[in-house]
Amino acid sequence: MARYEELRRSVLEGRAGQRPLGLALFLREGMRAWMDAWLACPVSLAPRPEANAAPMPRSPLASAPRELVDLLASMALAQIQGEAA
Repeated sequence: MARYEELRRSVLEGRAGQRPLGLALFLREGMRAWMDAWLACPVSLAPRPEANAAPMPRSPLASAPRELVDLLASMALAQIQGEAA
């Protein structure tokens, strides 16, 4: 239960640059596969955050409008395609 709450809290707080262990598995395969994977793990791989640790600041793009994200992605792709030509 503690691992689920840790995963949930990480997602809800939108910790910038951090991907909690198991998030991709949870999203792709569902809760059952995520639970089975943790049960198969002999020791906790996730470092426990300190109780008094300050939360990481949110990414400036976390609340960016979809259009801005699309624009930045288009610029990056154009740069990559320009270098390949």
